[in-house]
Amino acid sequence: MVIPPVLYYMFTPLLVVLVGIPAERSNMPKLRDAFAILASAAGIVAVWMIYNLVQASPDKLLLVTLGGNPPLGA
Repeated sequence: MVIPPVLYYMFTPLLVVLVGIPAERSNMPKLRDAFAILASAAGIVAVWMIYNLVQASPDKLLLVTLGGNPPLGA
């Protein structure tokens, strides 16, 4: 299964929160900061991948579906 880059971009803030809260409670702020930097870099890469998908599309439209199958007629 291939995870579309849009999902990386959508769930990056959630991942930062899910790692950041336990790291903050266990008094490891450097872990929280390091993960936030890595997640931000992953978000930037995801935006770049989305841009490349739009540029590669012949009609410059990007159809995103969570199930992976486009709707009928698309």
